[in-house]
Amino acid sequence: LIVEAVAATRPTRLLDTLDMGCGTGLCGPLLRPLAATLCGVDLSPLMIEKSRERGVYDILEVGDLVDVLKRVPGSFDLLVAADVLIYIGDLGPAMEAANIALRPGGLIAFSVEAGGGDRYHLHKKTLRYTHSEPYLRHVVSIHGFAIESFETVVGRWENESPVSAHLMVARRP
Repeated sequence: LIVEAVAATRPTRLLDTLDMGCGTGLCGPLLRPLAATLCGVDLSPLMIEKSRERGVYDILEVGDLVDVLKRVPGSFDLLVAADVLIYIGDLGPAMEAANIALRPGGLIAFSVEAGGGDRYHLHKKTLRYTHSEPYLRHVVSIHGFAIESFETVVGRWENESPVSAHLMVARRP
């Protein structure tokens, strides 16, 4: 769904892309057709090895996504975080770092579990955060992004029940 949302922005060229929290690289083959270069970062060395086996990434790195983003100013046209930000409550530091790593006009596309209220909430059973729509709109706007698209979708199925997710694409001016 994230790749479709990015494609809907009608990019006119291939994009230097970072798969944030790439895990085993499931998104890699889907992102490759949009990418001039495709990079991936993940906290787990084992996940990076699985990504490497797919043979679709140009660069893979073990590291914290916020630290990596801050280290590479103006390097990317597209940042993708599919089912990654669910492990982060306060998205402010990630959005600030994304703004640093993106070139002007660059996109960040991400999904999070949908939540209520006006912020985010940690679920003790799953150890994942849900984020509310008002919070997401606020956090991207205070970090200078313009929302290109926002939709609520079924992010995945868990215990035979749909898990609602917010899918957002935002542009750095």
